[in-house]
Amino acid sequence: MPEASSAKAMALTVGEELIEEFARQSLARTPDAPVVYRPFFMRRGPMENTATVLIALGFVMMFQPFILSLYSWSFITMLAGTAMFIIVSKFPE
Repeated sequence: MPEASSAKAMALTVGEELIEEFARQSLARTPDAPVVYRPFFMRRGPMENTATVLIALGFVMMFQPFILSLYSWSFITMLAGTAMFIIVSKFPE
């Protein structure tokens, strides 16, 4: 039975060594990326919100029954918001 306990102790030692080696390698692989601050119009979150508001504005313009010129510009507004959303969704987080 002493052989089983020594084998178990050796397995624990080898496992601990592997864990330490993995931690050492993962720390070495982690790059210290510089923080890049983008201007407001180049950030994904605010610009996606702006595009969504533009689409909603076009929708409201299309379904209001009072002013014909708003109805006339509604499709262009929705199209611009949709194109903006497609482009902005490709920005990095």
